[in-house]
Amino acid sequence: MGQTMPLVALHKNKEWWAYCPEIPGVYGVGETASEAEKDLEQAFKLHLMARGDLQAEPDPPATD
Repeated sequence: MGQTMPLVALHKNKEWWAYCPEIPGVYGVGETASEAEKDLEQAFKLHLMARGDLQAEPDPPATD
């Protein structure tokens, strides 16, 4: 089961920003709060991959 962390979403200058106070330096941005949250999720995955805590998903096989 995954861990739940607090999420902060802010509307500033026509953009939504999302971050988790427990993970400094990882942010998401979008035109809506939902887009910012999805962007934050992707940024968090990249953060975990950079730390070596998460393996990249393999590319699907090419179809010719």
